[in-house]
Amino acid sequence: MAQINARVADEDKEKAEKVLKAHGSSVSGYFASVIEYIADTGAIPFEIKQKPKLVNFDEVYAEAVEKFADLYNGLVLMSKAMQPGITDQWERSRALCNDHSLAMSFLQENERYVYGAPCQMEKVTTGDGSQHDFSLGRERFPALKTGLAHALRCINFNSRPLDRSDLDEMSEALSGAEAALQSLRDLSPGERSIESRIAFFITAALDALQAAKVLTDGPNEAFMFHHWFTRLDAVCRDVVACHKRVGSTKWDAQIQLVVEHVATVKNQIDEWNRKRLDFASQNSSNWLAFQGNAIDVADEQVRKLQRTALRGGSR
Repeated sequence: MAQINARVADEDKEKAEKVLKAHGSSVSGYFASVIEYIADTGAIPFEIKQKPKLVNFDEVYAEAVEKFADLYNGLVLMSKAMQPGITDQWERSRALCNDHSLAMSFLQENERYVYGAPCQMEKVTTGDGSQHDFSLGRERFPALKTGLAHALRCINFNSRPLDRSDLDEMSEALSGAEAALQSLRDLSPGERSIESRIAFFITAALDALQAAKVLTDGPNEAFMFHHWFTRLDAVCRDVVACHKRVGSTKWDAQIQLVVEHVATVKNQIDEWNRKRLDFASQNSSNWLAFQGNAIDVADEQVRKLQRTALRGGSR
């Protein structure tokens, strides 16, 4: 029989034991049942998605706007750095393509919060005189998404050398995106709480570690490996962006430690992937096990920050 070990906070374990006991089960018995279910069905019984508990709808809306703003700023910098005649535009824009996917995923996963945020609602009077809430975000986010996607296509989907017309078209698309972005920013609440900023930072860090675990746990099909590798690349940059938005807090040392550990995980996975590809070219097996405990150490630091900064404890 195999044994599975997991590190959790003592208080969380005690609470879980009480809940499970009330349902006639135990921690070990329940998790054994979950593992058996996954093995038998090939499916996960439920998805646990980390959601910031202290974040209201307005702050989720603001975070969505900021993620698209980061993408817009990256595209502007790239457009200024590119010149007609270059042939490596696809490689240069790869990271921004990953960031685009991440921003789109965030908006999709949090659609109910973003489009339900009071800060972007207005009252609309219908013909019968009744008033209804109307989401301005539903009207303006599509224009922003279209402009940014168009700007990316100008440099990412042509195999020929970059032309001046490509850059001019990209500039026009970014101008439209800038107007849409500004209109969305104008609707954002003035000041966001420190708790919400830290919560989004923690969520990004946990997302990065989830991608790291999926990548390194075992062989994946090439398509899925590429998906999680690009996801890790984008979320690690999102960790840095969320860190900048946190600002100065009494948890600065802990937050900085998390940033450093996530960076270590990314660097080690990049190095492991290079070794893995070299190993695959020389062996019939195409999988090389990931060595080290960097992911576990980073996970422990993230959860420690979560307990102290968001749960008000030091456990």
